[in-house]
Amino acid sequence: MVRTLHIKSRIPKLPQRVRFALGWLGEMVVPPICVHCHSLRFASLPLCRQCYRSLSRISSQCCRLCGLDDCQNDHKDWDFPFSEVKGLYSKNPIFDSLIYGLKYQSMHPNAAFLTQILRFNSDLLKHLRNNYDVLIPVPIHGIRRRERGFNQAELIAESLAAQLSLPINKHLLVRHTFKSSQTKLSRSERKANLLKTFSHNPKASMNQSRMLLVDDVFTTGATSSACAQILMDSGASKVGVFCLALVGKWKPLDDLALAAKMDIGLGFFS
Repeated sequence: MVRTLHIKSRIPKLPQRVRFALGWLGEMVVPPICVHCHSLRFASLPLCRQCYRSLSRISSQCCRLCGLDDCQNDHKDWDFPFSEVKGLYSKNPIFDSLIYGLKYQSMHPNAAFLTQILRFNSDLLKHLRNNYDVLIPVPIHGIRRRERGFNQAELIAESLAAQLSLPINKHLLVRHTFKSSQTKLSRSERKANLLKTFSHNPKASMNQSRMLLVDDVFTTGATSSACAQILMDSGASKVGVFCLALVGKWKPLDDLALAAKMDIGLGFFS
């Protein structure tokens, strides 16, 4: 139930039994509703059974570089500074509803719900544990944080950390710009502009060298590339990317329309 999830996210310090009782009482007043289709759902899940089954999950037999099931690319033109992309879902409208609730309606439990499937992908779980030392959430601008009260990438990283037994460094990267248009810039100019958007925080310790960037959705890779390049320049020996959802087939970095909409804050996933 939307309202119940919102209540639970606001009272994390109460004992578990008290939170359960409040949630149960709330659901007696307002029936639990699926966040996507608004039909009745199970009280413990944000989705009804049909929508839950319609989440497009990525299998363990995916491309080792871009993480997609339907990849038909040999990636000979791979020029990203990060070594690989891993994800759990292919982006679809049901996933969009869950992320919208997380980012704009304070449905914090959605982050844990979406990451729980990692427990059943033993190959990916083992790969991430063995190849990375620390999780780095992609930062958002201070204005955006004040609007939402949180950074959704940090919530995702916190849920991942519990499963991977890895630490989180929330202060290593800093975002400086809030919004900027890149529609009239060339690919090289856009890359340079994004590098100016983020920077390494010299006050933050950098003890681990194998870093896993964490975000909600991977589209063109523009933002991930900028963050990864800064981490590599700052001394990281390896940078990978983990996003909850990947968009369709692998797309090159110079997809201008998607880069402008998805990575610079002009579209839905700003």
